[in-house]
Amino acid sequence: MSSLLSRSASRRALRSVGVGAALAITPLLTACPPPGGPPATVDQNYMSCSGPDAEYIYRFTPEQRLDVFKHIAGDARGTIVFVHGGGFSGGDKRGNPVPDCPSAAYANIHMGPLLKQRENGWDIVTINYRLVTGDAATKFPGALIDTIEAVKWVQGLGGQLAGVNASRVIVAGHSAGGTIAALMGAYSGTQGALPGVDFPSINGWIGISAPLDYNEGNAKANIDAWVAGNPFGYTTAQANPMVQYNRPGRPAGYLIHANNDLTIPVVNAQNMANAYGIPLDNVGDVSYPSPDWSWATHWPMSQANYPNLLNWLAAR
Repeated sequence: MSSLLSRSASRRALRSVGVGAALAITPLLTACPPPGGPPATVDQNYMSCSGPDAEYIYRFTPEQRLDVFKHIAGDARGTIVFVHGGGFSGGDKRGNPVPDCPSAAYANIHMGPLLKQRENGWDIVTINYRLVTGDAATKFPGALIDTIEAVKWVQGLGGQLAGVNASRVIVAGHSAGGTIAALMGAYSGTQGALPGVDFPSINGWIGISAPLDYNEGNAKANIDAWVAGNPFGYTTAQANPMVQYNRPGRPAGYLIHANNDLTIPVVNAQNMANAYGIPLDNVGDVSYPSPDWSWATHWPMSQANYPNLLNWLAAR
C-alpha cells in the first residue's frame, strides 16, 4: 500500500511541474553543416545538431513549454535559460529547421555559442512563451511572467526532477528575448518593483541584438507594440531596460550586437553598455550577399567573441 501511495504522490508531483509531459528527443550532438546562405562565417565548433534531452510543460497553456539540454562535459556550473526573439509576437524555442539539422536549437545561428556551454558544465533550457495576439492578456508583462515561471521551474521541483543544476541561473535572449533577459536582470530578486510581480533572483543575463533603449526608434516600436493595450495599466517605462536596470544589486549583464544590425540598431547595446558599464561584444559588420539577406545582420552569434563569453560566464 505504501508503495502505491508513493507512486500516486509522485505522479501528482510530476503533473504539478509538467514533468509528466516530458518527451525524449534524440539524437545528441551530431555533425551539422551551416544552413544555406549567410552568415557564411559560422564556426562549425560553435554549432551542433543536438536535439533536447526532453520537453516539459512549465505552466498551463500550450505555449508554456521548455526544452532541456543537459550538460555533457565538465563540472556542473548552473543553467542558462534562453528566450527566443520574434518581436514579442512570433518565434519559437527551436527556430526554423535547417538543412540536415531538423532538431537544431533555435537554428544554431542564434545560440550556437550558448548551446556549446553544455561542454563547460552548463545545462541549457530554451523556452516558449505566450506571444502577443489579439488577446490583451498576452500583452506586457505576459512573456516576462512566463520567463519568471520558467526560471522558477528551473529553480524548483521541476528543475530537480529534470536534473538541471540551478546553483547559478543566467537568462539569455535574442532580439525581443534579449529585452526580456535584460528585464529579468533589472528586476532580479524584487517583489513589487513591477506592481504585482515577484521576480526570482538570477546570476546574470545576456542580451543578443536586443531592443534595450526606448529612445531609439526601432526599440520604441517593439516595446510600444508589446505594452500598448495591456489591461493592467503598465507603462512603457516599466518595460524599458535602460530605465529599469538602474537599481542596486542588479546582476551582471553581457551584450552581443552586430555593428550593422538593420533590425535593431547597435546604438541600443552601446547606450546600455555606456550607461551601466556592461561589457559589449560589438562583432563588427555581419556580411550578407544581397538585400534579400539583410536580416542576417540581426544574427551576430556566428562572429561572437567566444573567449570573452567564456570568461564572462566563468566569473558568474
